[in-house]
Amino acid sequence: GLPGRYLAFVGRYDARKDLRTLLESMSMLTESSQTAPVLVLAIEGSAEERQRAERLVEAHDVRGSVSIVPVSSDEERAAVLSGAYAAVQPALSDANAVGAVEALALGIPVVCSRAGSLPETVGSAGIVVEPRDPARMAAALEAMWAGGSLAQQLRRQARRRADANRRTWADVATETRVVYARAAERA
Repeated sequence: GLPGRYLAFVGRYDARKDLRTLLESMSMLTESSQTAPVLVLAIEGSAEERQRAERLVEAHDVRGSVSIVPVSSDEERAAVLSGAYAAVQPALSDANAVGAVEALALGIPVVCSRAGSLPETVGSAGIVVEPRDPARMAAALEAMWAGGSLAQQLRRQARRRADANRRTWADVATETRVVYARAAERA
């Protein structure tokens, strides 16, 4: 039931996310553009979290361009992300950038906030904007959605990173085990 082309936010509705700025930027784009982006908010967690997101969508009057879908499994999360034209990670704080890492692993470029480890994680495979700046977020979303040379370059870079980075958590675990074994031998 997802649109043919969309931007996606996948995650929880919580205080660390900057969904207000994201929806304010969508409102700005809806008012000023005939080709406003389509945004899917794939909300993990409780029905209460989805209801809070729905109230925020209604308050910003962006129901026509924003859809909310529940996500209750890793498979659903991956399905939403893999079909997205770009991922959106608005944040006030983000310690591990898991949402951006997941999108980039799928070759999906990311529009994110300059918060926590997001800028370093996204690098040249996305657009980084200041938190709580709806005008800049709107400009980034519009640039990505337009599909021009910048968006094409970011999509290519995200695909290159996905193709080049084939490490798994099993690789990390093995490498960690080797480091501990060496340290234990020296002790």
